[in-house]
Amino acid sequence: MAQGKIISITGSLLGTSPPHWREIFPANDAKLTGEIIDAYRTRRESLRHRENSIARDLAVINDFLSFSASPLWLCTEEDFELWSSHIGIERGLAPSSQRHYQGVIRSLFEYVVENPRFSAVINQRYGIRISQICTSENCIPHVQDRELTKERQALTYDELQRLFDAIHNAAIEAKKFATKEQHPLLRDKAMFFMTYVTGFRLSEMIGMNIDSFSPNPRIPSMDDYGFCQAWRKGSRGSGKKFQNVPLTHPDIPAMMDWYIKNVRTFFIVNADPNERALWLSERGDRIGRSAFAARLTKCLAYAGLEGRGFTPHCLRHTSVTHEGMQMSLEANRIKHGHAFGATTQGYFHVSDEIVDKEMAMITRKNIQAFKNKEDDKS
Repeated sequence: MAQGKIISITGSLLGTSPPHWREIFPANDAKLTGEIIDAYRTRRESLRHRENSIARDLAVINDFLSFSASPLWLCTEEDFELWSSHIGIERGLAPSSQRHYQGVIRSLFEYVVENPRFSAVINQRYGIRISQICTSENCIPHVQDRELTKERQALTYDELQRLFDAIHNAAIEAKKFATKEQHPLLRDKAMFFMTYVTGFRLSEMIGMNIDSFSPNPRIPSMDDYGFCQAWRKGSRGSGKKFQNVPLTHPDIPAMMDWYIKNVRTFFIVNADPNERALWLSERGDRIGRSAFAARLTKCLAYAGLEGRGFTPHCLRHTSVTHEGMQMSLEANRIKHGHAFGATTQGYFHVSDEIVDKEMAMITRKNIQAFKNKEDDKS
């Protein structure tokens, strides 16, 4: 199938296709992206892949980049998952087709990550170490893979408590021995807690500012922390959308007051006096994606949770899962900025043990109601 044919089919399924990535990216970003794609095409040709197969896969790559509206080195797991949801739900691609599309993007990222020239250029120009965004957790597995894979996308309540207890105890130890880890650990505690209770994507969390909060007149007990403003990911490459996200956890006001007054002040010493970023690095600038991920990995190790496949995005999965046990699907969808309820359901991970306990509780409740009704008759 010719490349033009694929693009026309894609456009018709979209209704209104997003602008091509070459029209969206800054000139330097577009030039480097084009060089990467041309080199990837050459690699495929050198391996004697068929011309129509290469053209088909390049159309998939163009579609992903246009949808995400970000060059490869700025694309995240969230971008990939939104695109996967879009092609699966909005376009209605069959699971086998969606699996192939995902495989194309995974193959491209493998090529770039393992290519020393492009990896070095990206790191030198942008200070970013490009990494794979397609994992076993966010790609549709083959049937045999699905049977052998156990999901590890959300932390249980016990695992989450272990994580925060471990950070707290590590901070106490750091203070006791006067190490430089004390304040970073205190920041991590507040930062990961907010990531969990808001369910923000990584880009949304590190993009927060000290003035991102506002009161909720309906819940005055939340003080200045009734809402959190966030620029959230748009769909179909439409760009970011502003949203007032309601905050529901009662510990947020005390936690944020403590962090801003007692912890952030330590980092602001090395920052520009006008710095508005909420989460700061030890250098005094806005904390980055790689630093956030590295800090979470370290804290998971403190809690004995290393090697279980948890990533920063798992905190978002955890938020959706825990909120799904106490609020409607629609409320959960709106809070977490999903365009479709089906996407929210994909983030919902409930163990068989929890389901069994809930079923038993409902059964006992119904039996008790029946007994009460019989007692009233007698």
